[in-house]
Amino acid sequence: QPSADKLLLKNFQAKINDSFRELHEVGDYASLLHISAGHLSEVVKTQSGKPAIKHIHDRIVMEARRLLFHTHHQSKEIAFDLGFTDASYFNRFFKRETGVTPAEYRANIRKMYH
Repeated sequence: QPSADKLLLKNFQAKINDSFRELHEVGDYASLLHISAGHLSEVVKTQSGKPAIKHIHDRIVMEARRLLFHTHHQSKEIAFDLGFTDASYFNRFFKRETGVTPAEYRANIRKMYH
């Protein structure tokens, strides 16, 4: 029998999966789940060991990596697809999260698989 907190984490992750392209903030998900952002953050951190915002960012990065690898879309198109209004902000976000720019990631991954 999963605890209410475990269930909340599961629901949070499911909502991220549904909405990560549109919603990038913890508060957005807290609203969807009808709880406060503070409560969501607290439960997610306790249950998973990582901050709520990190779950959101990780999901965006996962999709960005997938698109960079499997499509020929420009970084700018991928940025817009993932809900970033500004391609340079997406580039900074991706580099902060992964240590490389989208272009570097694409070049490296292509080298590895070709």
